[in-house]
Amino acid sequence: MLNRTPLFRDPVFRSLASFANEFDRACVSPGRVPNRAVAPAINVLASEDALTIEADVPGMALDDIEIVLNGDEITIRGTREQTVAEGTSVLRRERSIGAFERTFSLGAEIDTENASASLDRGVLTISLPKSQAARPRRLSITQASAMTEHASGADQSAQQPDANEN
Repeated sequence: MLNRTPLFRDPVFRSLASFANEFDRACVSPGRVPNRAVAPAINVLASEDALTIEADVPGMALDDIEIVLNGDEITIRGTREQTVAEGTSVLRRERSIGAFERTFSLGAEIDTENASASLDRGVLTISLPKSQAARPRRLSITQASAMTEHASGADQSAQQPDANEN
């Protein structure tokens, strides 16, 4: 149950806060937080060459997590479990447990052959190098006057009558 303290002393706000508390109590079993907390917090970082995804997955093992690349989407799914030792009971549970799945559109073509993932101290880091086609590139600029002289020379020869035509 979430404790909501009304910010105002107005009876309307008090009744809304009371309704919110009753709603929380009806939707959440005692001693548990709502299931929305199961999905890990995620950062997505971008550079010219790669995308990096960082996900907070404390207490999870490698076997608890699955990563799937499909086109320009990535799906991260997993299950957080908590075992309770025999002879004990849970008095309060704030650490979320259960299954989660997050799918993101990457917005860039990924070099899937060189993609990698690692788990270190509860942080899953996924490195997604962009394909060569998706990376920005610089265009070289040529001198326009050289192209113009060449083009104008071709135009002049096309306009001059051929001596063999007469």
